[in-house]
Amino acid sequence: MSGISTWHTGITFGTNSNAFVAGFSNDAPEIFNGDRVGVQAHVHKTASGQVNLFSDPVRPQSDFTGPVGFTIGSRNNLRGPQYFDQDFGLAKIFPLAADRVNLKFRADAFNALNQPNFALPSATSESWDITGGAFG
Repeated sequence: MSGISTWHTGITFGTNSNAFVAGFSNDAPEIFNGDRVGVQAHVHKTASGQVNLFSDPVRPQSDFTGPVGFTIGSRNNLRGPQYFDQDFGLAKIFPLAADRVNLKFRADAFNALNQPNFALPSATSESWDITGGAFG
């Protein structure tokens, strides 16, 4: 019997805005001033059938404010969904014909628990733009 278990915390990613801060590129990072509970990853399907990263898609938008003057937010201030995977294997060797020939039986199951593992929101500027309607 064999098995491989992998568990990872979510990959970090950041927000951007449509603000232009002098000396910086367009889409400067937003300033986080809310509660971490509101921006924790909780992947779910919305009423319209879309998958969203946050349990309440509206709340995270109120936890950020746009860049002000030369002050911009930090990068990678959000974390994507966690990743868990379980692989199993079962093998048995049966000796045949005076140890010259063996019969090997092996069965492997990848993602044995059949748990979905979601990626980050798509890398379009719309899904990472806190001011956009598709944030998350």
